[in-house]
Amino acid sequence: MSVKEKIETIINDAKGIDPITNDFEEHYIPGVTKQRYELAKAQMRQILEKYKGKENVPEDVMPSYKNLSYIVYSYTKDAMLDNMENMDKRRERHNLATKVLDVYMFENESYLTPSQITAFTALMERGLIRGTENLENFVRKSPETFYLFCSFCEEVLYGEKEGKTILPIVVYPSPKCGRWYDFLCGNCR
Repeated sequence: MSVKEKIETIINDAKGIDPITNDFEEHYIPGVTKQRYELAKAQMRQILEKYKGKENVPEDVMPSYKNLSYIVYSYTKDAMLDNMENMDKRRERHNLATKVLDVYMFENESYLTPSQITAFTALMERGLIRGTENLENFVRKSPETFYLFCSFCEEVLYGEKEGKTILPIVVYPSPKCGRWYDFLCGNCR
């Protein structure tokens, strides 16, 4: 079960016993934009400042306040679930990076430096290496090129620190024009 599914299960379980969760879930609004969320949050803050706290909000203003809180809840719930899903994907990419590095380390006499390992893992976790299904084959068939690839990953991260935009890197199933990898847009390395 993914983290996102666990969170959804917790929310669904809480609906049955917690009237506040139930109220917010009944008024959930899918697809609230960040702009709408920010506006609702600002309006809620204005109401709270005007009446010096939620307990002082008049009954005729409370429905407006509640509607704004539903917008805020809906946006934050969607953002939380997206973050949980991204966390699951990042974990999967990290596990794949570890597996590929294990294959390299156990089958080769040369070793990667800690900075090469860090750079490769960082780009994998961020989803900037595409064609990940080709990595294990790449490592097994051309370990010396994989070593250079990890050095390339270092250069890419160093370039980002200098303000350069990182483009996704694609790993081919076999060498294309003598290369196992390239920037996804086709620019030269």
